[in-house]
Amino acid sequence: MSPNSPQKGPRSHSPMKSKKNNDKMAAKDSLFVDMNDEAALAVFEGMDLGMEPVNGVVQPPVYPPESKPHRNTNALQFVYKNVLKAVSRHNFAWPFQTPVDAIKLKLPDYHSIIKHPMDLNTIKKRLENYYYYDVKECVRDFQILFYNCYRYNKPGEDVVLMCQTIEKTFVSKMAECPKEEIEIPIPARPFSGKGKGKKGKGAGRPKVGVSNMNTPVNSKLPTTASSSVKNCITTVSSSQLVSAAPPTRTTAPYSIPGSTNTTTALSASPSISPPTLRHSSYSSNENHHASHPKQTISSVEITKPVTRTPDVVVTSAPSKVCI
Repeated sequence: MSPNSPQKGPRSHSPMKSKKNNDKMAAKDSLFVDMNDEAALAVFEGMDLGMEPVNGVVQPPVYPPESKPHRNTNALQFVYKNVLKAVSRHNFAWPFQTPVDAIKLKLPDYHSIIKHPMDLNTIKKRLENYYYYDVKECVRDFQILFYNCYRYNKPGEDVVLMCQTIEKTFVSKMAECPKEEIEIPIPARPFSGKGKGKKGKGAGRPKVGVSNMNTPVNSKLPTTASSSVKNCITTVSSSQLVSAAPPTRTTAPYSIPGSTNTTTALSASPSISPPTLRHSSYSSNENHHASHPKQTISSVEITKPVTRTPDVVVTSAPSKVCI
């Protein structure tokens, strides 16, 4: 470099770039809840849902009332798909997922201090039901959530530090939100159940208890009967029914070795001697408890007599009665 060459001074920032950076910083700062701003705190303090807790819980409405304008926009969809997902999946977001249960957490004065409860699940349901009119209303619910934590708890507590962490995540994600908010048509809700795919879960299945009476089960069969065909029922009078005698046995009873094939009449008279045993070893002697081989019965088949029910015999041809 020659000594006569002019020295380069410090590079100055262009006013356009500095203005954009200031706008971004101002937009980020406006999303944070400033507990030192008395005007902002007065707005939060004036919010009241006017709802009494049920079993220690106050659930804000998630469906828009008829008098409230609501719509779907690209910015709201961005908050639902990007901002809310990032905040809800944070490790410190678990205390803010559902409404505060004052009975379970043993906070009897919570609902007397916090008049406008808010939680991440309520914001999610409101986005799904198109509760908001613009993204500013949704951002306001996030700020109410953060304010309630700072208002009820003391600075430096764990829950306050966790809330500050997810608040920073929220502000950083909102920096990517579209600046120009464009309205998007609200999609029609499917009538079928939830499920992946265009048709949804259970689509294409026939309804239980509903049948198509116009379509025959077998397409080859005629759908309607001819007018000349009549329903015919045959009747049989009681006089035409004759009960057949049960069959009698014509064969002699089977004989079993060792038996007399005669029935023994039991009597209480002491004169009749008890029946004698077939084997002498069964008598009372010194070999009474000795073991003996069992006799096997071969080529003898023991069957039970077959019983039959009386058959119905029709003596004359039945008459045909046409209706």
